[in-house]
Amino acid sequence: IYELPQFANMSAPAKAILGGWQVSTIYTGTTGNPLSIGQGCSNQWACRADYVGGNLLAADGVTFGPARVGGHQDVQYVNPAAFAKVEEVGGVAIRSGNAANGLVRGPGVFNVDFSLSKKFAITEGASLQIRADAFNFLNHVNLGSLNGNVENGDFGTLDAAQSMRNMQVGARITF
Repeated sequence: IYELPQFANMSAPAKAILGGWQVSTIYTGTTGNPLSIGQGCSNQWACRADYVGGNLLAADGVTFGPARVGGHQDVQYVNPAAFAKVEEVGGVAIRSGNAANGLVRGPGVFNVDFSLSKKFAITEGASLQIRADAFNFLNHVNLGSLNGNVENGDFGTLDAAQSMRNMQVGARITF
């Protein structure tokens, strides 16, 4: 929390309006979580897909571009050509694939929250605080929810995003 400076040469009404403001921010930045690439199977750990070579991520970390899937826009994140389904007999994979668990890392998260508040003295023992908060202040899109099943038509796409800025205003009386 940072309290904005108060100017000594201001008049009393100007100090009441312009003085006593506080700002605060919270920054969150993380790398992506490890993801597993597999195929439809009852035992997730035994049903890994095969890594056949090439770039793991779409265009070396740059997405191939949006693809229309399921009525909404998804982003191609994993290169589908780098993976193949392990052969099955009777619906069961003949062996576990060579794509290690966590071979691919998901996209990271970047978020900034911002708050602005001011405290007003009502009486000697009571005060009023007004506050405005903005969550995801920069309105940055954080992608997630990878479709990691090589058998799906939208394999390798990220089909969820948290991007909407949320704001709230509040007041609190302390006595």
